[in-house]
Amino acid sequence: MNIWEMNIDDFGTELRKIRQHRRLTQKELGAHCSAEIAQGSVHHYETGGRYPSIKTLVEMAAALGIDEIRIDTRRER
Repeated sequence: MNIWEMNIDDFGTELRKIRQHRRLTQKELGAHCSAEIAQGSVHHYETGGRYPSIKTLVEMAAALGIDEIRIDTRRER
């Protein structure tokens, strides 16, 4: 089982790291999701400009081979 654990502040960095490890471009990751997420949206998620909906997050995790997601939403100060 692949578990994705992170703090919400690290979401974009973690997303980029896993995507690159899987050797996917932002466009390819988006295309692997049923809603075909735009490359620009993946870019915004990775740079912290936006956060995906729960549905999109689950689809991206599935496309990346992640079985379970654990996100600590407490902001680091």
